[in-house]
Amino acid sequence: MSRHTNTVHVGSRGNLPDAAAQAAAGRALAMAADAKAGQVVLVLISGGGSALLPLPAPPLTLEDKIATIKIMTAAG
Repeated sequence: MSRHTNTVHVGSRGNLPDAAAQAAAGRALAMAADAKAGQVVLVLISGGGSALLPLPAPPLTLEDKIATIKIMTAAG
């Protein structure tokens, strides 16, 4: 018998990433890293992935990513 675990992590509620979205991205990465052979990890990204799963690679920060998104948005 298989065991199913359903977990919902809500990311950013706006168009910009935030600390909650960064924490959700970290949890999604941890779940994928902890998956055993034969297990399935399903991640639904509804909307903009840059705001919902922000996990910038060091030395970049969440603030760097937000600033970049604002510049790109302003440029159309």
